[in-house]
Amino acid sequence: MTTPEAVIASYLDHIQDEAFIEAALARHGAAALVDAAVRLVRSPETEQFDDAVLFVRDVSIGLFRQEITQAFRALLPGSGLFDALDRCLRAPAFHLRSQAAYTFGKLSYPDNADRLIRVLEERRDADPLLPPQLLFEIRWLKWDDEAHWRRIQWLAEAPEGVCRWAALQAIEDTTPCPPGGPIDALLATLQHDRFDYLRAEATCLRNTLKRQALTPQEPMAAEHLQALLHGNGPAEQAAADHTPMAFRDLSIRFWHHHSAADYTPADLLAFLARQVPSQGGSTV
Repeated sequence: MTTPEAVIASYLDHIQDEAFIEAALARHGAAALVDAAVRLVRSPETEQFDDAVLFVRDVSIGLFRQEITQAFRALLPGSGLFDALDRCLRAPAFHLRSQAAYTFGKLSYPDNADRLIRVLEERRDADPLLPPQLLFEIRWLKWDDEAHWRRIQWLAEAPEGVCRWAALQAIEDTTPCPPGGPIDALLATLQHDRFDYLRAEATCLRNTLKRQALTPQEPMAAEHLQALLHGNGPAEQAAADHTPMAFRDLSIRFWHHHSAADYTPADLLAFLARQVPSQGGSTV
């Protein structure tokens, strides 16, 4: 712990260790530790960035004694940290953008929601994996359901299908997700979208939300009645119950195979083209 940077670099080995943090504060003080974290967030080195945001999050969100948390939180607004994280929201590496958004949410300063809203507006059509996370953190920082649903609607109007598809993860991440109303109308529209992956997941999600809105006894009766009316046998029911690839699945699978630090919507479409062929329809 010879320097504040050394404290931050070794924090992962002492994670949530209050004695370690107390010793670091006694030796360096909160201001020096925060200044070091800001310098590391500004660093182009991913490992240093990760160490810094982990440290800042943990010392500032209430994991340690109240006096420790308050000492750090009092310094953050004037430290330059928020501006440094704001720049990371536009970094050339997706990991940095994603972690910056997550850190803004965890730190829980409501005024930072506006920073995330600006990035959402800038990156909707170029960075489809980021908007669901931005929307989640924006809603956490600024609880305004009406504005939240408007942003999801706007996301679902993106020109490219793989960008519109991101709206479904944003819907799933919204809990509780109210049945009916504007969200059901949006899903009803997306069920007919020209992008087949979006169309399939929208249908599945809409059916799921409808089932969840019923009492525990009603789904079985409703599904049995539907089978009688429409002649659904076991094969038809199995097809109806098939769960399509969700947008969240795309993100997980894509980063499992994608080795570059960043991506484009075209990379996502190329990845989808290598998956099991969809059952017809457009992929744009």
